[in-house]
Amino acid sequence: MDSGTSLAHPLRGCRFSYPACVGVCEACGASYEGSPKFCSECAAPLGATRVMAEERKVVTALFCDLVGFTALSESADPEDVDRMLTRYFAMARSAIEAFGGVVEKYIGDAVVGVFGVPATHEDDPERAVRAGLRIAEDTESLASLDGGPLRLRVGINTGETLVRLGVVPGSGERFLAGDAINTASRIQSVAPLMGVAVGQTTYDATRGVFDYADLPPATLKGKSEPVPVFRAITPRARLGTDVTRVHEEFDNLLEQGYALLGLGRCRLRLGQVDEARDALTRARDIFTIYDAVPTLREIDDLLEPSALGA
Repeated sequence: MDSGTSLAHPLRGCRFSYPACVGVCEACGASYEGSPKFCSECAAPLGATRVMAEERKVVTALFCDLVGFTALSESADPEDVDRMLTRYFAMARSAIEAFGGVVEKYIGDAVVGVFGVPATHEDDPERAVRAGLRIAEDTESLASLDGGPLRLRVGINTGETLVRLGVVPGSGERFLAGDAINTASRIQSVAPLMGVAVGQTTYDATRGVFDYADLPPATLKGKSEPVPVFRAITPRARLGTDVTRVHEEFDNLLEQGYALLGLGRCRLRLGQVDEARDALTRARDIFTIYDAVPTLREIDDLLEPSALGA
């Protein structure tokens, strides 16, 4: 027990203590107990409010959250939970920083990244979407607490935010204020499993770079009306579509078959079952003409209901 004021418990007659008041210095962040007038670390007057420069900036927020983590972690060994989260956090941070963003904070099993602060790029929304797609892809190589694959959702939103200048992102001190991050979190909640969902502003800024699939308008907390939400499609699948379209203009059926096979694999990995089945079936028709038995077996395996998730 530490030296606090003792109080009698009204039911048991025993006595317990509560700790002395703990505060945080506004100047340097050091903690203190009691009511000293000056900080023991930096000598700043305690209780004084630090003046922090602020600036309004348009940022793109990325919010990714694990699916089913809470239920699994309740019965898991704490060390196993820590190891899994460490790998997941390191992967997410690597993806965010690789595209010029910073990790703003961790909230439980969620990671919040921002693009546009402290460094601003004209293509910050694109960078955020690329980071989200990278996270979704790299997560497939990570194991969950039950040994199965790790699963998550990613939400991305672009909007105006009040930025506190001079604060180091990830330091634990409040860095951003505004609705952009909250909306990214809510968009994440309606994203497809292992998918990346974006809001209208992010979509408008990046629709020339990525393919998107419309999602049902989402009713988000704090919004009076449903808002448009879009699912980002990896550029790899877009490339597969373009390659297939180009090959269809030529007479080389074998090249068309391989292009369709590649497109089918991409669509399957993205969970686009109907599109994958269509591409793979067309590829199978072509390889049947050539009696390409090994490739036909590969396609048949991909068309199995278990592979299609049916």
